[in-house]
Amino acid sequence: MPAAKSFESEVPVRVPCLDGLRGLAIVLVVLYHAYVRWPALVPYHDRYQAFPLFAQGWVGVPLFFLLSGYLIARTLCRCQGIFEFCVRRWSRLFPAMVLCSLLLYLTAPLVPERPAGLPDRLSLLPGLTFLDESWWSKLLGRPVRVLEGSFWSLYTEAKFYVSAACLYFWLGRRGLVLGLSGAFLGGALVWLLVHPLGMTGLARADKLVDQLSLLHFGWFAAGSLWFFHERSGAPRWLDRLAVALCGVSALVSAELAPDKVVSALLVSGLFVLSLRNRTAQRVLGHRALLYVGLISYPLYLLHENLMIALLIKLGPRVPSPLWPLLPVPIVAVLALFAYPIARFVEPPAERFLRTMLTPPRRSPVAP
Repeated sequence: MPAAKSFESEVPVRVPCLDGLRGLAIVLVVLYHAYVRWPALVPYHDRYQAFPLFAQGWVGVPLFFLLSGYLIARTLCRCQGIFEFCVRRWSRLFPAMVLCSLLLYLTAPLVPERPAGLPDRLSLLPGLTFLDESWWSKLLGRPVRVLEGSFWSLYTEAKFYVSAACLYFWLGRRGLVLGLSGAFLGGALVWLLVHPLGMTGLARADKLVDQLSLLHFGWFAAGSLWFFHERSGAPRWLDRLAVALCGVSALVSAELAPDKVVSALLVSGLFVLSLRNRTAQRVLGHRALLYVGLISYPLYLLHENLMIALLIKLGPRVPSPLWPLLPVPIVAVLALFAYPIARFVEPPAERFLRTMLTPPRRSPVAP
């Protein structure tokens, strides 16, 4: 059992500023998808793509990954083994995924303008199993259509969860830190050699890096490192390694584009500031950000294809001066669906699944 168990009692249940940071992340992602991701489909086309807040909204996903690395490290320290950890994560993610997947599937015929096209029944498999379409296509020997493009980050997170749990419970905290960091740095080296430098002889290795999503593991590793550094008085080199991982992750995620690298580094800085600066914590603890953070998971699952399809459908019916504002009421309606899922469905469903699947912990017997 890892030595990290000694500080389990120090791990808080909720960290409000991180909930606010999650709210900021989903706002950035929604703005990017609404104004940048689909210029050929939305009524205003590429008119707002140069606006920095929209153009750099993609950094919301790395911010989610940093948060995930931090929070998963915290969860690992509260679990007794791999099975309990997997039950905790699955019971947390599965209820909303089921409801949102069914909602996306059943409403698809009403909004055929969806960028992902019309799904079939097999399209439900990737989301419900947290295993991406390419893997299911290989397993079934036939193409599996995408239900929702933004699910890709959940498949990436699932690979991180499995890797992190195995490393932590088999090798301890140091194994988790070095394993995640090594996997990412190895993947980044392969990416650098194949893409910027054109070494096509490593194409198979590059494909493996992509299938395992290793290029995103740097964000997860950095988040985990900051958790251990903040909570256990870990050595100073952990902090420096986290900074280095964010730097390399920014270069890879931005594909060496200077403006994107800067944006990714700024988001990393904001994450660290939220852990250490009380003013930043107060700002991120604002009620509006906490609300958006509360609904961020179901909203993330629902927003992209429905939002773009409704923009395509409603654009011709709305005066062109109002086109830039059109995403606002659409996202507000989607938030009305996301709120009851997050507030009234997820907590009891999570408790029920966790209770059903996890046996109660036995109290130690006195000698």
